[in-house]
Amino acid sequence: KDKKMSEDVDNTTLGWSVDYILSATVFVLGCSIYAIKPSTSQATFRGQHARVQFYMALGYLMGALGHHLFPNRATSDGCANVYYYICWAISYPAMSSSNLLWLKLDGSRALFSKKQTLAPLTTTALALMTCHVVVNLVIVAGSGWCFFTVPHFEGAIDNCPANGLAPMCDSAVYYGELAYFVTWFLTFAYVTFKHPPHSRLSGVLEVLQTIFLIGGPIQILVVYNILPLTPLWEGTGAELSEFLGTAWSYKACVLANHVTIFMISSLMLTKKDKKV
Repeated sequence: KDKKMSEDVDNTTLGWSVDYILSATVFVLGCSIYAIKPSTSQATFRGQHARVQFYMALGYLMGALGHHLFPNRATSDGCANVYYYICWAISYPAMSSSNLLWLKLDGSRALFSKKQTLAPLTTTALALMTCHVVVNLVIVAGSGWCFFTVPHFEGAIDNCPANGLAPMCDSAVYYGELAYFVTWFLTFAYVTFKHPPHSRLSGVLEVLQTIFLIGGPIQILVVYNILPLTPLWEGTGAELSEFLGTAWSYKACVLANHVTIFMISSLMLTKKDKKV
């Protein structure tokens, strides 16, 4: 077995170290929100803007731990370090919570209205929320199922013979991950085009936050699940990811996405109060 991809998980030093760096940087962005002096009408939303960053930081911290300390899932041989699934059961709901809070904050037209309060959610927003909930239920249920049923081995390698048959619990987690990446991108696409920007700068940032996710979760989908099915690449998705440097480029795009979120948050929090 390839030591770097020993048990169906990328445990290269570059991969998990970038996870830690991303988590720490996004956490700092969240803390920096509290250095912004908000306008009177937006002061009540400052903590929510910070939590958009904190939730994502938690998600990538758990991802780093899974790739670094417990890099063995049951995809190819039915055995695993089951603590990997505990990390995933925390990571994805945390990231999803970040997306949903941003959907609430930046996806609301009423933040730019005279009342400057949050508007009722649209049917599309409610549908996206439902997708997030369903996806996370699948991931958490699959992770819990694997935790209690899959033979546990410490570390990154086990002695189970590879049979290429993933247990149903691992498949549930896997397809839940794919569905989350699609939902993550669609959430930001909706947020970006939901309302006209209130300034030229905010308009550019709104578009950029979604463009960066093309290099984020969409890149993961293409590299791991689409290109290996075409004549363009004859190996596995993991091998293509290593060849292209997806382990760091994907996370660099996620970081860029959260930097633009921070900048949009700054514009929203400091927007001058309107006279009613």
